[in-house]
Amino acid sequence: MVQIIESIDFRQTPAAASSTTAATIISESKSPTIRGRLVAITIHIPEGSNGLVGIRLFSGSKQIFPRDEWIFLVGTQQFPLNYSVEKSSKITIFVRNEDTANAHTVFIVASIAGEQM
Repeated sequence: MVQIIESIDFRQTPAAASSTTAATIISESKSPTIRGRLVAITIHIPEGSNGLVGIRLFSGSKQIFPRDEWIFLVGTQQFPLNYSVEKSSKITIFVRNEDTANAHTVFIVASIAGEQM
């Protein structure tokens, strides 16, 4: 068997929050094509977001990153993970924008290490 890394790319742009809502939240789900371990998540949230954009990552109905609530950050950061995923399972990202003035595009890459049979 050959060890491979599969990258699952997400790109989301939640609209600016309105004056009557605390945040705009959108989600996107994708499925890996291999069985393996989710070994890292790389997140890029643009500098102009001022820490008002957060994300969270689920596998099925279980939140796996961060452990609870949301993570708000600015710039590009990679976080190591070690979570088992099955082929065709659902990986879902949620993106929360609390900025009432601007939409912000967020880029996320989930890296899965597995074996090709």
